[in-house]
Amino acid sequence: MAVKTSYEPFYNVYPHRDPICVSHYPNPVTEIAPADIYGVMGLSSQPPADNVGAVYVHVPFCASVCIFCPFNKMAYQEKQVEQYMEAVKAEIGIYASSPYGSQSTISAVTFGGGTPTALSAERMVEMLKSVQEHYRVLPDAQISFEGSPATLTLEKMQAIRAQGANRISIGVQTFNDKMGRHLRMSHDSQRAFEVLNEAKEAGFENIGIDLMYNLPEQTMEEWLEDVRTAVRLGIDHITVFSLCVVPFTALFKMIKEGTIPPTGDVNLEVDMYLEAKRLLQEEGYVQYSVWDFAKPGFEDRHVLLYYTQQKDLFAHGPAAFGYVNKLMYINQGDIQEYSSRLEQQFLSVFIASKADDLEAMHGMMAKGLRMLSVKRKDFAGMFGYQPEEVFGPTIDDLVSKGLLETDEHEIRLSAKGIVWGNNVCKEFFSEANQQTFESRVKLARGQKPAEVKGEVLK
Repeated sequence: MAVKTSYEPFYNVYPHRDPICVSHYPNPVTEIAPADIYGVMGLSSQPPADNVGAVYVHVPFCASVCIFCPFNKMAYQEKQVEQYMEAVKAEIGIYASSPYGSQSTISAVTFGGGTPTALSAERMVEMLKSVQEHYRVLPDAQISFEGSPATLTLEKMQAIRAQGANRISIGVQTFNDKMGRHLRMSHDSQRAFEVLNEAKEAGFENIGIDLMYNLPEQTMEEWLEDVRTAVRLGIDHITVFSLCVVPFTALFKMIKEGTIPPTGDVNLEVDMYLEAKRLLQEEGYVQYSVWDFAKPGFEDRHVLLYYTQQKDLFAHGPAAFGYVNKLMYINQGDIQEYSSRLEQQFLSVFIASKADDLEAMHGMMAKGLRMLSVKRKDFAGMFGYQPEEVFGPTIDDLVSKGLLETDEHEIRLSAKGIVWGNNVCKEFFSEANQQTFESRVKLARGQKPAEVKGEVLK
């Protein structure tokens, strides 16, 4: 398919189209002593009245490690899995039994990774039971598992569905077997179709998938056929990612060595994104974040709570990031260190940053615009200011560049701003919270980047 010249106004807005979204803010920069974590987080305090938040559990194991994945993960080893299970249940217990955690209610629970479905059905159920038994999980909570077609089975999906899971998100990535071979995927298109049918058979009525675009040698038509296939299958929620070639991954090395062809240029990437957006919206999907499209009512509640409403996110597992009582934290990524701290009855946070009111305002703009807009009434209700009173020059500059739009109700990404949404969101990072690409990748792995300070947070 020829490049559409109508998309040319969306080109060359920034030198590079940032593939990494705003996932946490403020950026954790300070080491925190194990004995001090509980107090610094304020877990002995009472939360605000009617405090509703989310729980995230990171499962770092995979049956096989994807060559493109930059996150904290490791090949499945039974001894490490046993160690992890004991540690993560202990961690859940500490947070949920604290005065702050015990008086918070949970409206969304997400198990991500890694690959939660690399675990047995019994262990998946065991983790979910631990969350349900310790936290005050609302009866209508959205309970979601991420999974891979290679490790998801009908038995596993039936087991977690029977325990109360009501949403599943499957890392299909592509239905094109040629693209799958480029990426060394551990499943093929036939298995992807099978597992989606099995999810329905298991009783899931909210099914999402991830799709990646701008893959090596991928044409526009090949990409759009992936999107059309998802629509034909009636998928409820579709997340579209541009392939991120991250240093330290096997994919980066293979492309550098010429084993795998490079991805397309940024203009093709923009075209692919906009064509997918056009197709999905024509089919009735609603875009509610920079990369999420859903049928009405099938949005990811975990995402809405944390990014739009700035609610607490109780995070568990190695390298999991959370936001509790305005403390942004990341857990130790090394599973031995993570487990060792919990064996000593310490939480396994290793770096954190407490958000004062100003940093919380920066965070609301950066995280909120990932969700396309920031409502004025929400910002003013939380902080007592209008966004322009704090970020006037930045907002004016982005409006003048056609990346933001404003009215009496909200500040939102424009059509051009959505294409470059990850870049625009980071315009609202404070000077103290700027990060390099490398440091963000290391934080995602629970590793200490060079910018992390050496002093201990008291």
